[in-house]
Formats: sequence, structure tokens, C-alpha cells
Amino acid sequence: MAAGKTFESKLGKQYYPVVLEHQDVLALLNSYMVQKYNQPAIDEKGRKFSYSKAQWADFFGMYKKLIDSHVMPDTRYYASFGKSNMYEMKPWIQGEWGGTYMWNSTINKYSDNLKPPAKLVLGEYPMLPGATDAGLFFKPAQMLSIGKSTKNPQAAAKVINFLLNSKEGVDILGLERGVPLSKAAVTYLTEDGVIKADDPAVSGLKLAQSLPTALPVSPYFDDPQIVAQFGTTLQYIDYGKKVGGRSGRGLPAPDRPHSAPRDALTCPSELSRGARRGRVCQTALSEEIFKAHPGAVAFIGIPALRCVESSHEA
Repeated sequence: MAAGKTFESKLGKQYYPVVLEHQDVLALLNSYMVQKYNQPAIDEKGRKFSYSKAQWADFFGMYKKLIDSHVMPDTRYYASFGKSNMYEMKPWIQGEWGGTYMWNSTINKYSDNLKPPAKLVLGEYPMLPGATDAGLFFKPAQMLSIGKSTKNPQAAAKVINFLLNSKEGVDILGLERGVPLSKAAVTYLTEDGVIKADDPAVSGLKLAQSLPTALPVSPYFDDPQIVAQFGTTLQYIDYGKKVGGRSGRGLPAPDRPHSAPRDALTCPSELSRGARRGRVCQTALSEEIFKAHPGAVAFIGIPALRCVESSHEA
């Protein structure tokens, strides 16, 4: 927390230690809550969020504390740069935003736009004292599937196998979707010098795998409508509007049901790669969100990972 005020006083108001899009804020807050309370956000058996009103206050209170401490910009400041991707925004390119919290599968997008000599380096993962779970989870960055109505499932499987396990397919994709799970792909990319130990995408994955992750994470946590509602709630807080009957300067205690369809089922597979995270916001999930989406089954990916940029020293 102290770094925020140091950046502000020594570098200027436009400098922040980190910048996060609302999806990444959600992931960071989820990690904080898991570490502190050792419980998942969603109770699938009870078909609801597991947080009490006091825990919701802590959840959004941590966000408010990060904003008030100048650790990261609020949604108002972030919106002033338009609707472009964060890695395309001028403050990121020029190093006014010191770092971010991201997936290892997206690192190249952020590093390629940095103004030299700035570069991305891996930061230590924040852990609360005594925490037994880091609050990280796996999410696919690439999903390939075979539909149940496919006329030639064996041929389709061969195509997928070629793309993800043959040297030709692996060379084309490289690390664009994160470090592959396929052992054959890892061997090819390592021999060709594509996978390097000091690459943040690689070292970050190893860091994520070294952290404790015992609690299950519901795939429904990443539902697009829940993510959108979370983003709206952050805007209410930042603009001082009322949320759940309270001012955004207080803290929200939403208790309304929220439903949304599920996008896909997931299952483990050697034919997958990537890294991603989750989403959340109100308090009760309806029956609809737990209905399986008909069609093809997706493949699960690699654990979440974030990294930090070294540009300015406060």
C-alpha cells in the first residue's frame, strides 16, 4: 500500500504502481479473499455466493483502499483514455503505470508495446501471512473441441493433435497462447530456444505452480454477466453512486439474485495450453447458471500468472 503514495509524491499523480482492468481487479480481490478466509467465492452445492455481508464489505473495501492509497487508478481515470486495450494506452507505453496483474498467456501483448528500456519482469506473488491457499486457478487460453455431431471425429482429433503436438503446429503457435501442456510441444519449444527460463511467461507459470492452491474454484465464477456486474459495481463506487442501497463511498451489500448462462464445460486434457482466471459480484446464483451448455466440451488450461513491469523506481 505504501508504494502508492510514494509513486504519487516522488513521480507525480499520474504515476501508479499497478494498473488493472476490472476483470483483473476481480481476480486480485478473489485471491485476497481466499487467502484471508480460506473459502471459495461460490458455493455450488448451495447455488449461491459464499460471502457474508461483512465479507462483501471487506471485498469491496480492499478495492477502495487500493484506490485511496494511489496503488492503482480508479475506473474514472482509466476510462479517460478511451476504450482501447490497456497495453495500447499512453501511460502504459511510457511507463507511468509501473506494473500489472495478468495472465502469462497475454504477456507479449503488454511487453511488445513498452518504450525501451522498460521491460516486463516477474514480481513476487502477494501472500497474506498464514495463508494456506494463494487464490489462483487454471483457465484455458485456447480451447479446441470436437462437436458431438461431427461426421469425422477421428479426423478432427488428428487435426487437433497435429496443431498441438506436432513440431509444425507447435512452431507456428509458439507461446502465443501460453506455455503448452503437451510434453511434446514443450520439448520442441525448449530445443528451439522458444521456451526460456527467464521468460516471464515461463518463470511466471513455474511460480504459479509453486504456490498452494487447494480450494476448488467454480467455473461459474468466470461468467461474463457476473464480470460485467462487478465492473458496474466498481464504477458505482468510483463515481460515488449508490450500490445496494448505500453510497459508493460506503460499501455495497448486494443481495439480489443474479443469473446467467454457462458458456462451456471443462475437462483436463494434454491437448490444451494457456492461462486465465475468474469473475464475481452479487450474492445468489439462480438455477440457470448451473445448467450445462449443450455441445462440445472444452479443454482446461494452465494456472494463472501475473507479472510486473520495471520502468520507474520510486
